[in-house]
Order: sequence, then structure tokens, then C-alpha cells
Amino acid sequence: MTAVTLKFVGYAETVRVLRDRLNPGASVVLFGGLARERPYPGLIADSPKWRDVLDPPHSDRAPIGRLVAMAEIADATDFLLRKTGLNAHDLYIDGGLPAT
Repeated sequence: MTAVTLKFVGYAETVRVLRDRLNPGASVVLFGGLARERPYPGLIADSPKWRDVLDPPHSDRAPIGRLVAMAEIADATDFLLRKTGLNAHDLYIDGGLPAT
């Protein structure tokens, strides 16, 4: 079993175990890593890892000209939670930074 499989099974099992405790209409948001697609994990401008770095990797390559901020991640999560018609979507909040 690979680490990715274990991670997915762990997520699914956690949701399954908690299912009876969720209110009708409740939502679950799972955050996953993109290490296989993004060479620099956690490219969030104001995260503890990068907030004091003057020129974080790839920030100039993003179409928006900067790295995304934690507030943008929170806003996207709020969007997912409020849109009850959405289900099983991957939302890449990366400022358009292409996978290289």
C-alpha cells in the first residue's frame, strides 16, 4: 500500500466513522497535498514557511504575479462549504501557478 493510498483510506475512514455525528446537510472539506504536482509544498505567501522570505520560489511565475495568501485559501474553503450543490471537486488555489 502506498502513502497516497493510506492517506486516502484514512480520510475516507474518518468521514465514515463520523458520518452519524454529522447534521443533515453537513459538509466535509478534505485538504490534500500536491507534492507530486508542485515541487515546492506550501506556496502560500503569508504562511510561516514563506512570510519572511523576500523572493519565494516561483512567485514571479504565477499569472497573478504573486503567491496566494492564507485568506484566499480560507475564502475558497468558505465558498465550497456554502455551495451545497458542489460535490467531490478538486479546487486548486495556486494563483494559476503551473505545475512544473
